[in-house]
Amino acid sequence: MINIIPDKMAYVMKFNKYFSSVLLPLFLVLVTTQVFALTRVNGDTTISCHQSSNMQNLSCHYRNSNAEPVLSISAEYANTLLPVKEGSSYPGKDSITAVLFMVDTSDPARQNVIDKNKEHIRKILSSSREYHRFGLANFDKELTLDAPIGSDSTVINNAANNLKATGTTTELYRNMLEAITLFRDVDAQRKSIFLFSDGLAEDKAYFHNDVIQAAKDAGIIITSIGYPRSVPQSVSLQTLRRLSEETGGKYIEADNQFNIPVDFLNQPFTSLDNGGDFNVPLHKIIDNKVNDETNIRLKLETDIGTTIIPVSIKFKLVPVVHTQTTIIEKISAPDESKKQAITPPATPVQIVTQPSKSNKFEAWLWYVIPAALFVLMALTVATFVMMLKRQNKNQENIMKFPEVKPYAFLVTQDESKARYPITRTTCRLGRSKNNEITLRDSSVSRRHAEIHRDKGDEFTLIDLNSLNGVFVNSEKIGRYKLKEGDIVEIGDVNLRFTLMPVDYQLEEATEMQDTRMPPIH
Repeated sequence: MINIIPDKMAYVMKFNKYFSSVLLPLFLVLVTTQVFALTRVNGDTTISCHQSSNMQNLSCHYRNSNAEPVLSISAEYANTLLPVKEGSSYPGKDSITAVLFMVDTSDPARQNVIDKNKEHIRKILSSSREYHRFGLANFDKELTLDAPIGSDSTVINNAANNLKATGTTTELYRNMLEAITLFRDVDAQRKSIFLFSDGLAEDKAYFHNDVIQAAKDAGIIITSIGYPRSVPQSVSLQTLRRLSEETGGKYIEADNQFNIPVDFLNQPFTSLDNGGDFNVPLHKIIDNKVNDETNIRLKLETDIGTTIIPVSIKFKLVPVVHTQTTIIEKISAPDESKKQAITPPATPVQIVTQPSKSNKFEAWLWYVIPAALFVLMALTVATFVMMLKRQNKNQENIMKFPEVKPYAFLVTQDESKARYPITRTTCRLGRSKNNEITLRDSSVSRRHAEIHRDKGDEFTLIDLNSLNGVFVNSEKIGRYKLKEGDIVEIGDVNLRFTLMPVDYQLEEATEMQDTRMPPIH
């Protein structure tokens, strides 16, 4: 008795059996049940569409951040109108809108802003409806959940009353990502983070686009309420504006007294609680399709105009795999004279299903995969070498840059006599790491003061509405022209302003020598 399948071929046939009986059906199930989805933010309109598993229907959900009612919805493919079946409007009977209040408590000097935040949260809660669910969190360096999502208004108000501005740094983006992760699995049709902040972000490894992508993936709308620190620093509020605009949310800006528009306080959820559902049957496209992917245009008309949104439609065809069944058994070596008379036994020993062109599959399995791995390793090594060369080149270029000569210096008046060079025309002083001169002292505000180089050796010191003020030669100032030797007080830190370099005092003084009078002719 001999086995007519060599060991290598038996291995391949066994893999084919596993592929045909397990992997192939699983692959076909995934292909036939796949749902194509997209979310688009187009101006004030946000729309999410899902294509059904049988590719026959497109279901869409839309919302308008300005709460403009949609007068009509149409769909078009190659100048042909498609039928549109409008569904329910939002909010419906079983709808839930979840809101997480997120308050920036990072600066002890801004407790007055936190008190305003509490007042505004109470007013917003008073405008809530039965389908609204709320939570409360605060953040500075870390995110703290003060009241879980689903708490009633009394719990939220009590938790808000305990908010204190006690933080030191503002990790806005990292804490936003953590809040989105916390909020992602909440069971609600609409989800929004109400962000109360001044827009300052001191993150170094987390970025704006990270937050936008995470919010879109989780279906979370960011509603921002910005409280400016000062007129010069109000540009930081652009951070909040972009977070809202790029997630389909609303941006609200407080005035210099930290008051926000009454219209928003009275109707804070109008940008969330509108829109609805509609369906687009795709039979016309399926019957006349040429490729496996095409585009249709959705048009949503309101009183202020028409929004056109392109939507990609896909038709995933199930691949047809032709297989043959090979009956394999252990038999005795047949006699050459009776080879034609042999018939297969009634009960086979083993049944293996394999593709008809197993030799090509075998070649791919044994040769292409090692070759691809080799190419991948070669590309990895080449990329690493190129990055190393580029890094060395950058270091060489850095070494060639000329040293920047400071315009002036601030020298601490303690034992360390630390010297802070002023190398820019605008030099910021404060506790935050984003300043040109960082003063690590609790009496110093995050953005305390600025020094402007006007022309030549003229410098102007400006107080940025700091908590403890700015003093020059023991007198409080708002704006001051600095002179050589002035003592500047930033909180509890005393600094001497000087134009002289560090080696100036080491130079020898010029001595008067007896000189010869020049001859007079």
